[in-house]
Amino acid sequence: MIYVKGATMDSPLPAFPLGVASAVLSGEALRFSSCPLWRKFKPQNAKGLDFASEERHYAPRFLLEPSSFSNRHPAAFKGAFMRLLRALLVVSLLMLPQMASAETLMMATTTSTQDTGLLEYLEPIFKKDTGLDLKWISVGTGKALAHGKDCDVDVLLVHAPALEEKFVADGYGVDRHQVMYNDFVLIGPAADPAGIKGKDIPSALKTLAEKKIPFVSRGDNSGTHNAEKKLWKVAGMDVPGKDATWYVDAGQGMMATIRIAAEKNGYTVTDRGTYIKYNAAAQGNAPLQILIEGDNALLNQYSVMMVNPAKCPKVKQEAAKKFINWWISPKAQKDIAAFKLEGKQLFFPNAKEAK
Repeated sequence: MIYVKGATMDSPLPAFPLGVASAVLSGEALRFSSCPLWRKFKPQNAKGLDFASEERHYAPRFLLEPSSFSNRHPAAFKGAFMRLLRALLVVSLLMLPQMASAETLMMATTTSTQDTGLLEYLEPIFKKDTGLDLKWISVGTGKALAHGKDCDVDVLLVHAPALEEKFVADGYGVDRHQVMYNDFVLIGPAADPAGIKGKDIPSALKTLAEKKIPFVSRGDNSGTHNAEKKLWKVAGMDVPGKDATWYVDAGQGMMATIRIAAEKNGYTVTDRGTYIKYNAAAQGNAPLQILIEGDNALLNQYSVMMVNPAKCPKVKQEAAKKFINWWISPKAQKDIAAFKLEGKQLFFPNAKEAK
């Protein structure tokens, strides 16, 4: 049976797919109230269906009264039946791609992998190599891990080692592997009003605090934010509090944080990959420039892991394993190394099992 509200399909019964109903309804001869192929009917056992008016419900007469209709309208019955067969064939063909569609894996990852263009570059390669569709949400690492904890995703690609280790220790993540790294850099106005260019990180941060020069933090518990907090600790200082008006919590992604710092003629810490993308968008003449780089404390390590199926039973384990094995494979590692922007390599592969 087909239930029709005006000319719009509300719901088919299980034996009659929506696509078939739509195809039948598209026939030129189907003028509801005047066509002998159709008659009004009162829906029976149509649980959950909301019909605005009983007077607007129609169904093919040859389905409602097959024997009597075929006797009185043999030509019409044959034509309607043939249209139904053609519709079934069309729907069957349309359903083939859906039946053969790839399994979808959900990932939570960091803003840097999105902002740099790395994911758009790797996604078609990943699909070709694994046959899997990869969908992702790009947030700070803290929020990405929260998505894993809430069972919203199957896998994670993140860059906050201390948070990741706790996530695994608490039983929320398994099969964690390091896959690549880049580094953080401290950027600021080309004029460098704080005079920190070339200094080490501890000296630079102390100078910013003493001179109360604007510094913009991610402030979102992301991997970059956690790295920044660690740098204040390395400098022997607490992270500036609310009383430090020169210290701004952006609560934004990396690219937005950089723009805020530029507006304030201030400084910030960013991953190098996002900075390269930012500088390229400004044709190499961005308001903020790299002032400090190469410090050992500025290493930015990325890792992948599976959300623990013991905590989240709906995790697609086999697909997640395939995802992890792909990232640590020699081929994927070469693909990561080949990703460049403005001729510069943004990420450096270093796959190995995380301890």
